[in-house]
Amino acid sequence: MRLKTTVRVQAFLDTTMKRALFNDDATLSQMQTDGYTKQANSVLSIAPEATESLSFGDVTLVKGLYLEVDQEAKVRVNGGDALQMRMAVGATKAKLFLEADVSQVTVENTDDTAVLTGFMCCWGDPTA
Repeated sequence: MRLKTTVRVQAFLDTTMKRALFNDDATLSQMQTDGYTKQANSVLSIAPEATESLSFGDVTLVKGLYLEVDQEAKVRVNGGDALQMRMAVGATKAKLFLEADVSQVTVENTDDTAVLTGFMCCWGDPTA
């Protein structure tokens, strides 16, 4: 399996993007690896004020995760403290990209009326 990721962070002082505060070189932030053997993905639909544990399918040794949801949510990784996913002004999605050893992820829909929808993809290996 081939995994290709690109994360490019750019921050500018102005909206014309002429006064760069931080401008990551895309060639430095792009990674391609053939080292993983499994991936799993799923579509999320979480009821209002409910929490769901993500299934990693047959990926036992998860090494990375991408999560995208249509509203703000709380995420717990490996049983740790809740991370509040936030949407930028004008955005329609909140996103989380993580490269780490992942054993458990829960997503909490903090809205009391709307269903949270989105998707996730994880990658890694079937065994240690």
